[in-house]
Amino acid sequence: MRQIEYSDLIGVPFIDGGRDPDTGLDCWGLFMIVMDRLGTPVPDYKISCFDSTEIGKAARHALATQWKKVYQPEPGVGLVMDLDPEMPGVNQHFGICVSKYKFIHTLKKTGVIRTELNDAFWKAKIKGMYKWKK
Repeated sequence: MRQIEYSDLIGVPFIDGGRDPDTGLDCWGLFMIVMDRLGTPVPDYKISCFDSTEIGKAARHALATQWKKVYQPEPGVGLVMDLDPEMPGVNQHFGICVSKYKFIHTLKKTGVIRTELNDAFWKAKIKGMYKWKK
């Protein structure tokens, strides 16, 4: 199993559109950095992380064309989540597995955090696990 170096990212503040760990990251910026560290660069999407509708559209397209659905967590597996209670079924948050048991993601209130995959709240929000097609 591949190891991911991510400890330097824990605590990086959240910033909408953030792509630089020195200034802040949004969930896609965090995903991009970790994937780059794994040798699999992914494209950027210039969408505000507060625009659930546009994120949902981009996610649907990307999941259909650039991702492979998987059923077991492992380092580098992307997690797609639904967080907006007013838009159930619309994927608008991303995280990335750093082990079989943990993932990292970033939120406005916390910045980058590590979370247990079996945490009841987050387990209910995760709608799929995907590997990026190289």
